[in-house]
Amino acid sequence: MVSVCHVYWFYPPAAIGGIETFIQSLSTKLVEEGDTVTVVTGAYGAESGNENGVNVVRSTHFERYSGEDDGREMKSYELIKKVMRENSVEVLHVHNFHFQYNFPCTLAVYRAARDMGVPVILHVHGVPSEPVSEFIASKFRWDRVICVSKWVATKMYEKGVPGDRISAIYNGTDTERFKPGKRDTKLLGEMGIEGDTYVIGTPARLIGSTGAIAESKGYFNIMKALSHIKENRDGHDKTSNYHGPRGAVFAK
Repeated sequence: MVSVCHVYWFYPPAAIGGIETFIQSLSTKLVEEGDTVTVVTGAYGAESGNENGVNVVRSTHFERYSGEDDGREMKSYELIKKVMRENSVEVLHVHNFHFQYNFPCTLAVYRAARDMGVPVILHVHGVPSEPVSEFIASKFRWDRVICVSKWVATKMYEKGVPGDRISAIYNGTDTERFKPGKRDTKLLGEMGIEGDTYVIGTPARLIGSTGAIAESKGYFNIMKALSHIKENRDGHDKTSNYHGPRGAVFAK
């Protein structure tokens, strides 16, 4: 059994996106396996407490940084050290801490872990493009950098992360909830969809955290791919593949 601490700016119910859902699902599963799991996250009005066996610590120090000198680096440093001591944390698992938007907190958490001799895993859910983010990813000595795909792993290596510290681990799928070939007729009926129409679902949000369309999520590529498939299906029966975003292949 291991005592693990996950750190990310958001956690349900403050936000229910891909990363938040991943951390919640992973934490719950680890608890079921007998591990001790703590999640440190932003408060956003919610209270700390035990949630399905997971110790969730919510603090305003871990909310989105406004840029003001609010002393959060020292406050978050002391908080993360306190959490690690009280829970005998053996592994600190931080998510998207290479992004620059909460740099003081990133420095504090990284420094606290190093001061206490606790290994730090950086989980990369997206590839940074800003110089500061690239610096955090490549120059901080992360004990392991987990990437959500081989494509992301390649990009992180190109940005300077040592190859011997990179692991590509794809997100898992709950096969009890998502079963290929099983049509949810009730949901399709509520959507007004009948017949053999297919619906392609994606966990990526159309609108990003900045309020702009998140082109990096690949929606435009999906539309191009579907158009390409339709043209091939209507024109001939020859199988055709279209290589979409992040190495995905859309087959006719």
